[in-house]
Amino acid sequence: MMKKLLALSLLFVSVSHAQNIRQMGMGGVRLPEQATRYHNPAFYAAPLLGDTSWALPLGLLQANQMSMQSTQNATDLAIFDKIWHPFEWGFYGTSTLIPTGSGSNVQLASYVAGWNASRFNQTFVPFEPAFQVAPSWNVEFTPSARLQVGALQFSDNIWDIGPGGELKPNQIYTTEFHVEYQIAADAGVTYTQVLNADPTGTLQIGLRPRASLGIFRANLNLKDRTVTGPDGKPVDALSSSHVETFMSDQPSFGVHLDAGLLWSNADLSVGLGVRNLVQYMAWQGRYDTYEQGKNTSRAGTFLEPIFAPEVLANVAYQIPEGENKWLLGADVEFGFNRDFGVHVGGEYQSGNVMYRAGLGYQKGFEVGVGAGILLNDFLMLDVALTGHQTQIVRNFVPGIAVGAKIKF
Repeated sequence: MMKKLLALSLLFVSVSHAQNIRQMGMGGVRLPEQATRYHNPAFYAAPLLGDTSWALPLGLLQANQMSMQSTQNATDLAIFDKIWHPFEWGFYGTSTLIPTGSGSNVQLASYVAGWNASRFNQTFVPFEPAFQVAPSWNVEFTPSARLQVGALQFSDNIWDIGPGGELKPNQIYTTEFHVEYQIAADAGVTYTQVLNADPTGTLQIGLRPRASLGIFRANLNLKDRTVTGPDGKPVDALSSSHVETFMSDQPSFGVHLDAGLLWSNADLSVGLGVRNLVQYMAWQGRYDTYEQGKNTSRAGTFLEPIFAPEVLANVAYQIPEGENKWLLGADVEFGFNRDFGVHVGGEYQSGNVMYRAGLGYQKGFEVGVGAGILLNDFLMLDVALTGHQTQIVRNFVPGIAVGAKIKF
């Protein structure tokens, strides 16, 4: 049951905003266009840089298949990677199995440390309906789920624990991690305004205040220190364990402010967006603390950080040549509790066919090549060949993704 709940939670945070075949074929790059307005409200005024079809969830189908193939006495770590890459059918070869037993937690911790999960922050937005209500004004609704890992640390000697889970004598083992998971829904109003316009280009600003309704939140903080004696057994007087959880399943409310800039001309677009420039979000719930064998519980409020910016800077350059044209793009992502990420990619269009390629790095390398074809005025087909370093296990896996779009 716990595995199913974890898989469902990961599913809700498995997709990046505006994830599509075009983006995967260009190495994961996010272009300064309306499809990435989640990161920059100024992109409501962005020029149209192309079109893309939406991917079929081949990775989720493969994850379900791998889950059914796993035995009840083992965990296939490749399943977790497929959940994080729901559109790609990956070619893994032999699955990585962790047998259930006293040593399994140590093995899993070893893989997770190699994955470097600290500062991991992934958000899933299933859809982003938006409506223009007046010139320069747009209203949007954004449901979302987010998984965030703020700290994940183990002492070096934890990797020396045997497969049976036996502790070694005269050692100090330490473990610390912090995990947050939340589901919320936002309603925002975006205002865009031209700051400057001249023959070289146009500079625009976008501001988006948002109101949030918090639906569910769970936090987990763990600090464990185990000291062993000459016989390898824990010494209770010298060891300590502190576990604190917070859970909110009642309506909570907050406000946020996003801001962005967009400079563009006929060939070049440059964007800088900051999500959660400032915010106030208060979750009403209950704290439970376990320490040294004692449990305590109390009602309380969890406040999110007032300043928690998530920054995306990106650029796109078009080189038109009659019916043929180039589109080059790059982005840089960083911010609160996030790993630094960078992507570069390009697209060449010749008639009704588009050829794409790109690469990036964020917790591991990723590459992509792809193609799209406009079959007629109503139907578009896309394919992307991808490669990435897997979550947790860290081996490099090739994959394929396909998509289609029907235009009305």
